[in-house]
Amino acid sequence: HTPKEVTLMVPRSTLPQHSGELTLHVFVDASTIGIGVCAYLKLKGVEHQPHLLMAKSKVTPPTASTIPRL
Repeated sequence: HTPKEVTLMVPRSTLPQHSGELTLHVFVDASTIGIGVCAYLKLKGVEHQPHLLMAKSKVTPPTASTIPRL
């Protein structure tokens, strides 16, 4: 059987529904085995949950010399 192409759409709003000043929070970490990063958008001064904009992880390249260089 030939696999069928499937289209999946997930509605996702990145902007909070309330108005106000937005802040961007980015977190990055690296080790000898992997690298990870994520970015959140938060409405400043309001006790609402931050919105995840993106997240990415990958295995550390074998040619990496030091963790600070990652």
